[in-house]
Amino acid sequence: MSPPPNPDSFFRVGDRVVELKVHRLLWSGDHPENSLSALGECARERVIRAEIDLAMLRDRDFALLHDDRLEKRTTGRGRVSAAKAAELGRVRFKGTDERPALLSGFVAVLARAPYPRLVELDMKDEEPLPWARIEELARLVQPVKARVVFGSPADWNLRRLLAVDRSLPVSLNPHSYIDFGERGGHLRRGAYGYQDAHPLAGRRFTSAADYLRDRFGGVLRLVPGIREVHVRSRMFERMLEDVPTAADIFHAFDVKLDVWTLDAGTARWRERFARVVAGGVEDERRIVGGQGDICFVVRFHRADVFPVAVEEVSTDAARVQAAREDLLAEVGGQRLLVEELEQGLAAEQVNAHARQVRPALAGDAAPLHP
Repeated sequence: MSPPPNPDSFFRVGDRVVELKVHRLLWSGDHPENSLSALGECARERVIRAEIDLAMLRDRDFALLHDDRLEKRTTGRGRVSAAKAAELGRVRFKGTDERPALLSGFVAVLARAPYPRLVELDMKDEEPLPWARIEELARLVQPVKARVVFGSPADWNLRRLLAVDRSLPVSLNPHSYIDFGERGGHLRRGAYGYQDAHPLAGRRFTSAADYLRDRFGGVLRLVPGIREVHVRSRMFERMLEDVPTAADIFHAFDVKLDVWTLDAGTARWRERFARVVAGGVEDERRIVGGQGDICFVVRFHRADVFPVAVEEVSTDAARVQAAREDLLAEVGGQRLLVEELEQGLAAEQVNAHARQVRPALAGDAAPLHP
C-alpha cells in the first residue's frame, strides 16, 4: 500500500476533494521545469497530479520541453523538432548540469514510484505526427498508461493515438475551432461574437444558445471518448452570458470542463472567477480528480493550502503586491505564495459554490517579472 498523498497536494471544500495539478512538475521551483529531478521531487512529496510537455524529436523519443526552440531553456540551439535524442543528451538546462528529459526516461522513473498518481501529457506538436511516431508514443507510455492522459488542440493527433490504442486517455482543447478573447488568433470573429470560421457562425441562423450547443456538439465528437475539454476563462465567461447553464453543454457528453486563464491579477478578476465557478455548479455535481464537473486552473508556488481559487500571472509588480496585501487581509492571514507562470504550479479548483470559494491571492513571494 502506498503512503497517503501530501496534504498540500489537495484540499476539501465541503464533501468534495480538490486535487492540485503541478504544472511542468514544478512543485517547489527548485528544479528545472519538466525535468527528472522535478519529477523525483513530486514523487518524494507524494504529489497527486502533475503535468508535463511533450515535443517530438527528429529521430526517436519525445523531449519533455515546453518551448519549440532549445535556446529558450537550455544551452542548445535550434528547433526541438530538428534535434536528435543523442544531441539532446549533450545540452543542459541553463544554469544547471541537468539534461532535458526524454519521455522514455520519464516513464521509467514514474513506473517505479507511486506518485504522481496522474500526469497530463501536453502534446506541443500540432502538425500531424507520422504514424510510426504515434505508434512509438503509444508504446512508450504502456508501462504507465493508467496514470497518464494525453491533451492537445490537435484533434487529429489524438485520433491517431486512439487508432493505435483505443484505451489511451485523451482530452481536447477546442480553440482550433471556436474561441473567444484570443488576441491575434487565426479565427475570424463570427456573427455570434465568438472567434469561429464555421459556416454556422457566418450569420445568425438561431439563438446563441442553440449555436453553442450545435458547435460543441460537433467539436466534442471530433475525438471519441475524451475525458475533458479545456476552455479559456474568457470563452466560458462569454458562454455564460449566452447560456447560464453553459457547463451542461459539456456534461451532456459526459465530459469534464476545465476552465483556465492567464488573466488573474487584472481588473475584476475575483468577480469574474466567482462567476465562472458558479456557472458550473448549479446542480452540485461532484468532481474528485477523474470524476466530475468543472475545474479551474490555478498556478501558484507551494504553500499552505487554503480553499481559494486564483491564478496569478502578471508582469505588473506593483499591482501584484497591492493584490497580495489586500487579499491577505481578506482571508485573515492565510497565505498562498504565488509566482509567475514560468515558475508556478498548476492546480484544479473545482465545482464549489461561489459563496464557499473565496478567490484570494496572498503571500510573500518575490515580485513577479516579465
